[in-house]
Amino acid sequence: MEFRKWTEQEDALLLKEIANNVTENTIAMKMNRTFVDIKSRQMKLAYKMYEKHISIIDILDKTNVDEEEFIYFVNFRHKNYPSRCPTDCRVEIDKLRTEIYDLVTIVKSFIELVKNK
Repeated sequence: MEFRKWTEQEDALLLKEIANNVTENTIAMKMNRTFVDIKSRQMKLAYKMYEKHISIIDILDKTNVDEEEFIYFVNFRHKNYPSRCPTDCRVEIDKLRTEIYDLVTIVKSFIELVKNK
């Protein structure tokens, strides 16, 4: 199979299908692409979002890429193309996890306060 460049319309369709929880195999068949093409494009779109400083949580949600694979990919890009990488992905994810934990703690405390009134 020869290489076929991705269009903006195909990128939009891919993200739409992901949002509709369509499997990568089904997307590949619908788009006349291979499974590897789809997985590769998902990662590339995720990285483009990352370069635009979109939150990691939104990136993972919109592209359905595996978190660990994405972290590996970003860190690989950092090592090989350091001038193109905005921040360390793992640091951002750890910060978000801490913020989520803090929010959960606050919500639990609030629920207990309401129950005790």
